[in-house]
Amino acid sequence: MQLKLKLDPSMTDIPATALRAREMYFDHATVRAIRAETGLSLDRLYYWLDGAPQADGGTLLPPIPRRVVVVRRSSRPARRAALVARMMRATEMQVHEIEQRLGGAAAPAGRERDARTLAVLAKTMRELIALDVLTEDKNTDNADDDDAPFDIDELRRELARRVDQIRRRRDDARIGRDDGGAKGSADPHLLGRLGS
Repeated sequence: MQLKLKLDPSMTDIPATALRAREMYFDHATVRAIRAETGLSLDRLYYWLDGAPQADGGTLLPPIPRRVVVVRRSSRPARRAALVARMMRATEMQVHEIEQRLGGAAAPAGRERDARTLAVLAKTMRELIALDVLTEDKNTDNADDDDAPFDIDELRRELARRVDQIRRRRDDARIGRDDGGAKGSADPHLLGRLGS
């Protein structure tokens, strides 16, 4: 279907790109394709589709009715799964930042804050994984074919092992600097609440 326009000869100030954009829109081209071909901004495109409204209330061209945009809503489980995935990535980044800080020379107050943060993150991960498993169970026909059951205690042990390993490396490096390389006694104030 072609758009046939009867233009008044006095309307010479209408750009060819505007006329092409109107024709493409009328032929059901996507707004993205129209903008790519004509180079019009979104505002200018709709200005011309609306007939180039004038200050006196008239238009230079007949307005083209705008299309009804139907937005397909994603399903609730899909949105939940996406949210769980984003939160897991954020949690992983937070744990990585804490690991980096613990690997360096963190102040005792910072270590206490990091320990509290790790506790909250562990709880959050447990809940996210439970929600993720629940979502997967609903989305699969056979929910019993998992490779291995999730073990929160194993996650806690692994997290504690990693934190201890980082602390030991940091403390060994600190003891080595303070004693001129000699190992042995450590200043209890440096170790803070780490305990052994």
